[in-house]
Amino acid sequence: MKTEYKSYPEQLYYTSLRTEKPVFADEADKYHFLAMLGRISQVYGVHADGFCLLDNTVHLLMDTGSTGLTAGAILRECFEENYVDYYQRTHGDSRKIKCESECELIWGKAEAIGCLGWLHILPVSRGITRRADDYWWTSWQTYRNHYIWDFVDSGRPLSLLSEDRDMAMRQLRKKQQRLLMHEKNAPVKK
Repeated sequence: MKTEYKSYPEQLYYTSLRTEKPVFADEADKYHFLAMLGRISQVYGVHADGFCLLDNTVHLLMDTGSTGLTAGAILRECFEENYVDYYQRTHGDSRKIKCESECELIWGKAEAIGCLGWLHILPVSRGITRRADDYWWTSWQTYRNHYIWDFVDSGRPLSLLSEDRDMAMRQLRKKQQRLLMHEKNAPVKK
């Protein structure tokens, strides 16, 4: 059973893992990686509040609870110890896959909801798709109940916005729209 809470746990992390070249060649690769992440999450008894999977980057918002691990450690285990072997066997690619990762602790409700909204609009802001609803490789599809990834718990973050799921979804969508508007109006870096 999924747990609801009114404040975020002390072990909520944002983590990302980026490779030099694309390592998710197709939808089958993305599906396989997320299925692996689900299995590893189950082994450790953790869940993700959000994710975004791009061709060479994974972004993850994860509560690691009392495991003593960071989300970065769990993501690297999934990628380096499991996915890389699958990718090399499937695509006949024996090159060493170099990756870098970052991991930071999330403090408080506003930062957590902001990070979650950003994960869901990332494909739009990167020009991959015009609407977050159209990109299948983020947790937004689970939040919308269009595709359920078992390792994603949408109820916990939504409970921070409202006890009414529909109201919470409207608030999260407004947050995403504000983030997109902010990105459109941000000065261009030279």
